[in-house]
Amino acid sequence: MIALTNLSVFIVYVQLALGGMFRHKGMSWEPHVINAALVTFILIWTSVRVLSYYSEIEGLRRPAILVLSLVIVQLCLGFMSFLTKVVWGAQAVQPTPLMVSSTVAHTAVGALLLASTVVLAIQARRHLAVLDEHAVRTGAQRPVTA
Repeated sequence: MIALTNLSVFIVYVQLALGGMFRHKGMSWEPHVINAALVTFILIWTSVRVLSYYSEIEGLRRPAILVLSLVIVQLCLGFMSFLTKVVWGAQAVQPTPLMVSSTVAHTAVGALLLASTVVLAIQARRHLAVLDEHAVRTGAQRPVTA
């Protein structure tokens, strides 16, 4: 599980870099959008795994729910940003207020998503190390997770 939460942090960070390169004309929109599908899959997988195995641990449950919520918001904002910048604003001389606001909101939620995945990874390391130590001392079994 610790590896999966670390992967989540890394893939969100890469996605933010791809978004920045697209936003500042360093590349086309396709890599950012294609990677968004991968990011969505990994974040949902990570959150569902955390909620399935460790929902009784509030320190893991809360950031996992937050990550899931932010993924939904981010997808909606990403779609709106795509429409305003690529579809509707492709020939715009100046950015429209809707283009700017949707892009800023999409960027801000992306930063919140990165922060939330970092918190989830820290909490996973913190809580799962305690569970491992307890299992070693008592001989108890805990679910095997990635």
